[in-house]
Amino acid sequence: MIKLLIAISCCGIIGGSVLLFFNPAVAETFGEGLKTTAEKTGHYSLIFWQPGNLPGSVGAAINVVLALLGIIFLGLIIYSGFIWMLARGNEQDVTKARDMITSAIIGLFIILGAYAITAFISVIWEKVK
Repeated sequence: MIKLLIAISCCGIIGGSVLLFFNPAVAETFGEGLKTTAEKTGHYSLIFWQPGNLPGSVGAAINVVLALLGIIFLGLIIYSGFIWMLARGNEQDVTKARDMITSAIIGLFIILGAYAITAFISVIWEKVK
């Protein structure tokens, strides 16, 4: 009970300090600076919809989907790791966790292959234009 109270207190102190130093005006200025920098470096075109550039829009959407799949992969690895740690010698749970990790790694290779194909096609498309 004491540990729980200490953990809640620490979270409250950290959360309160973050809210205390949060300044919306600084955040807005910071966002404008990022937009300006992205425009100057040519990275502003990474938004989803680019009028008149259908291949660029599709490529950006595919990159976002692949990034989300990478996050799901990370979640699966963490979840199966917890299952493995909490198995407590139960061979069935260990096998389940091991199978989940194997499936997640196979999925990661599929995601990386899809990303490589997308990157290759987008480079070819840019050279054709």
